[in-house]
Amino acid sequence: MRIQEFKNIEEEAEFWDTHDTSEMDLGPVDIIFVRKTPMVSISLRIPNEDLERIKKLAKRHGIPYTTLIRNMIKRELGFLEKQEVGSHCIKIVDILDKIVQSNLKATTKMALLYLLIKEGKGTFKTSIRKVQKQTGLSLSSVKRMFSELKEAGIVERQNSEGSVFKLDTWVQNEHT
Repeated sequence: MRIQEFKNIEEEAEFWDTHDTSEMDLGPVDIIFVRKTPMVSISLRIPNEDLERIKKLAKRHGIPYTTLIRNMIKRELGFLEKQEVGSHCIKIVDILDKIVQSNLKATTKMALLYLLIKEGKGTFKTSIRKVQKQTGLSLSSVKRMFSELKEAGIVERQNSEGSVFKLDTWVQNEHT
């Protein structure tokens, strides 16, 4: 039996629903497997209970457990890369919480929250002019804010190129 040309997807679906492919002469088929990312084999020691939980989850999702482990690692790596701040991994939520609870002036808190959200990490470099442009505050307000942040230990250094904000270090120092 030869496969016919179809007018639309519905006609093709109807055909495949009503015909047995084992009776068809499909001719030789070349199957090519392409793996885009080279894989390496590693040995990993994990508690047996964890492996059993992983196997149950994989079975529930209909995938091999090694694929599930790879997917979990990939997802966690992506999460950690987004959360990475300097050489530390600290949650942005901790920084936000620290800013809100601090004794900084309200305008300084708002500007700092804005910068943190915009930068997406706890350590970043910016300048007084850039902050003024981004926040819409007056130049004198931004200069006062930078001085307050320097006193609080958030701004590490100020020079003509800008200031380095170390929110992650500030939060860690408060927790130790």
